[in-house]
Amino acid sequence: MKTALIGSEGNLGKLVSDHLDIDYCFDIYNKPDYFNTNDIDTVIHFGEYSDPTISVDKSLKNLNSTLEYINHAKKNGVKRFFYASSHRIKGSWEFDLNLTSTKYFPITYYACSKIYIENFLRLESNDTFKVTILRIGTILGEDTESNSNLGKRLSERTGKYVLTRVLKKEFIDFMTLVLNSEQEEYYEIINLIPEESKLNQIFDGKNFSYYKNI
Repeated sequence: MKTALIGSEGNLGKLVSDHLDIDYCFDIYNKPDYFNTNDIDTVIHFGEYSDPTISVDKSLKNLNSTLEYINHAKKNGVKRFFYASSHRIKGSWEFDLNLTSTKYFPITYYACSKIYIENFLRLESNDTFKVTILRIGTILGEDTESNSNLGKRLSERTGKYVLTRVLKKEFIDFMTLVLNSEQEEYYEIINLIPEESKLNQIFDGKNFSYYKNI
């Protein structure tokens, strides 16, 4: 199985490329090379602008480039496609949301583009093109650092990352597990947010568990 990583120089991409065995790494500097590669079995797509406050233009660039990546993958026989979505599709812990709602509640253009791609991939998935959506929270901080210390170091208000933070090591361990496991369903959603997070009330799941209401 040959694996390609898109977005290898971003925060998540660099983390994966540094710790996992990836056959092909693509980023802005060699993006055209992806479209000239046709012996890939698995694609991990982390190659979008990830700031939730990005503009309409950048959100459209995310959407259009991702559609190109998906189309190339399908045409060339890719069997598994991992897409980095976001908990932002449900809103944000920063606002007083209805945390029991299972509906989408995008509050940014960034989140809207994530919703579109999630649903596009759901329609495209089949027995020869299986899709895993990774709804990712905040992945930062070392394993030895507490959430409160992290918040202070980043000059954020105390406890902010308790709601969304997943440790780097947890993320790598999870990616190792999921890449080496058999995927039964054509389309699956996995939530990567802390088990104690209030966001789990709207995702109806626990840390690293499959979404129950696809």
